[in-house]
Amino acid sequence: MNHMTNEPKISRVPKGRLLFVISVGMAILSPSCSSPTPPLPPSGTDTTNHDFVWQIDTLGETSSVLYDVAIINDSTAWAVGEIYLRDDSTRQIDPLPYNAVRLHGREWTPVRIEFPQFNFDCSVAFSSAAIVNAIFSVSATSTLFTDGLAVVKWDGSSFHNYPCLSLSLAQSARITKIWGESEYDLYCVGTEGMILHYVSGQWTRIPSGTTTRINDAYGIRNKRTGRHELFCAVTDFFSPRDRTILRIH
Repeated sequence: MNHMTNEPKISRVPKGRLLFVISVGMAILSPSCSSPTPPLPPSGTDTTNHDFVWQIDTLGETSSVLYDVAIINDSTAWAVGEIYLRDDSTRQIDPLPYNAVRLHGREWTPVRIEFPQFNFDCSVAFSSAAIVNAIFSVSATSTLFTDGLAVVKWDGSSFHNYPCLSLSLAQSARITKIWGESEYDLYCVGTEGMILHYVSGQWTRIPSGTTTRINDAYGIRNKRTGRHELFCAVTDFFSPRDRTILRIH
């Protein structure tokens, strides 16, 4: 089911508050010229280690693009986008790209995730391995993918479709990012100022007050109220005057 709603509340974070937070952070991190020289650390073995070893994996051939990544645990990760590989028999680049790659242990495995393409009445017209532009992992048994309209969940062994996001609700907007506390309670943000809330099988659209693209979303749990708060980054090259942070609470 899909509905429009005015809840929860949404507001713009004042620019002054953002500058204040940044300034305070810099004041804490930056040493003061008038303060005494900090004491030397105690002698002994340093418990920190700054020697990082980076491993670079090249995924796909020329023209391949990665749009998002999710780390599940220390041995499993996903990357999504358009990944072109060579055909094993012809050695030519396969014109049909993979839309995801999965790291399990030390090996990357290409995957073509099928997304339902819904009609206006939410019946499925067909399924296709559309380009995946966003991914969000709730747990090892709940990783969410989107092609911009449909959402699919990986439970660790197979894929499952989320209920239809109707075209009457999304209109011409498309999802750009997903965030949620669980697979049953999540938010999707997107182009044209779209903010969607999914709760236990039901999609609702929250009026954002903007038609500018929302590029990202991240939430935290407010310890005082016990509710989660979502912060959304609004900016677009073609709307330079609308650069703000939206707060949903």
